[in-house]
Amino acid sequence: MEDVKTRDVDKFALFKKIQQNKALLFGKFSNTVTRGAKDAKWEEIRLELVAEGHPYFEDKTAKQIKDNLWALSKSRTIAKVDQAKKTGSDGVPKFSDVCINVFYCSY
Repeated sequence: MEDVKTRDVDKFALFKKIQQNKALLFGKFSNTVTRGAKDAKWEEIRLELVAEGHPYFEDKTAKQIKDNLWALSKSRTIAKVDQAKKTGSDGVPKFSDVCINVFYCSY
């Protein structure tokens, strides 16, 4: 059980960094916002997280973080929000801090 809480702390730290760098990571391509700049920022975020003591990211690549962890968390959060919006659903579920952070990064 402790491992799950630790992973949530790691994910929360990642999503905070994504939110801080949202303009570059998800912005339209331009002279300053390039594929290389985006990839470099993902790697910089990964290295910062490892330096801050989040061991979950040590054996992950920036591509894995972006394409797997972030994409999966985003799609799951959007599905929860969509389910909560449906008429006749069981009401609004209690969203975790991680879900809330992903939501704010996504929109």
